[in-house]
Amino acid sequence: MYYWTRLAYVETIRMLKGKINLGVVANALEWVDYALYGAFSSVMGPLFFPREDALASQLAVFGVFALGFIARPLGGALFGHIGDRTGRGNALFLSIILMAIPTACICFLPTYEQAGFLAPLLLIVIRILQGLAIGGEYTGAMVSLVENAPVEKRGQLGSWADIGCLIGTLFGGQLIAVVLSSLLSPEDYQAWGWRLPFLLSFGLVYVGFRLKQTMKAPPKKTTSPRLPLVDVFKKHTKPALYAMFIVSFSGISFYNLLVFLPNYLVISERASPFYAFLITGITNACMIPATFLSGRLTDFFKKRKIFLQIGVWGILLLVYPMVAALQEGSLWLYGILHGLSGIFLSFYYGGRTAFFAETFPAHVRYTAVSIAFGLGQAIAGGTAPFVATYLVNKAGGDVRIVAAHFAIGACFALYALAQMTDRTAQPLE
Repeated sequence: MYYWTRLAYVETIRMLKGKINLGVVANALEWVDYALYGAFSSVMGPLFFPREDALASQLAVFGVFALGFIARPLGGALFGHIGDRTGRGNALFLSIILMAIPTACICFLPTYEQAGFLAPLLLIVIRILQGLAIGGEYTGAMVSLVENAPVEKRGQLGSWADIGCLIGTLFGGQLIAVVLSSLLSPEDYQAWGWRLPFLLSFGLVYVGFRLKQTMKAPPKKTTSPRLPLVDVFKKHTKPALYAMFIVSFSGISFYNLLVFLPNYLVISERASPFYAFLITGITNACMIPATFLSGRLTDFFKKRKIFLQIGVWGILLLVYPMVAALQEGSLWLYGILHGLSGIFLSFYYGGRTAFFAETFPAHVRYTAVSIAFGLGQAIAGGTAPFVATYLVNKAGGDVRIVAAHFAIGACFALYALAQMTDRTAQPLE
């Protein structure tokens, strides 16, 4: 098993050369930027949305978190249009710059105490710009990876879009928080330590310029409609809607597991920031090789839909015992089940990129995938921490209610998967 895994990994790195490799790096760095807000939301809430009630403050900061996702469909439409009409590289470059500069500015934002209402307003503007950027970059990386992959390696290479997301989230969402909370005193961590990671965004600007130099045009010349978005809604409405349902479940699962739950542990004082994000970081680290392996398996068995369904059912079986363990205060059992849930989510991710790219024709692929992802994340993913916080409050602090949130998303995902056609190993349209 070790030899097979290592051989597949080395082979993948050999194929991920030049423009594609740099695209994966850019994708990972963008997710570092995007994940920082979620990681430090428990600190930023009192600074930008001061309330006497800690719950109200957290709901406000998660509300702004959701605003970034509402902008994703707009970013998907904008950058999808650019990518389908003028080339994938142009869209990726512009989205990277739009992410890097506003994110770096968070480091210098005044707090509510210093600037009053202006402080949260500036933060809201930055989150909207981040949402526009990630709405175009993430799906651009997905489409480019699959379009440049051999037919028998689409799942394997396509999985690197989500691996880039997980690597970025691991560094931006967990490792940085763990390191800072262990090196700094709680006072310094809350006063200024949380600002430092946002300066990393300046490095993304360099990667963006390098990416623009190496990615010139789509791998195949296609005649794209004047308005790809209109063509998607006229001719590809159902598959785009089904793809949105599939994305919705992954958004609910991802942002509850990696954003809501660690922040809930901190706010409810069930664990320190160090242990809360350590548990989440270990889960995230396990998901990276699991996503790669599941992507490879979707090529080997040539049934991507099966692996997506395995991911849904696996998470459904584990989520209630996981949150029940948390409710009972059994952190060790919670940590184990949290990690296993992340691995099943990796099965969902592994073949998803290729599955979506194979669903839509090349002339609208970037736009269609971006819109489906943008709407799914805006409706279900970005709102997940807010909804989960609200549900737990209504349930009198019983975190087990969050399992119902997962179940609702799973029903939509399973229905959508039953309707969609699996085009594994078929030529791209």
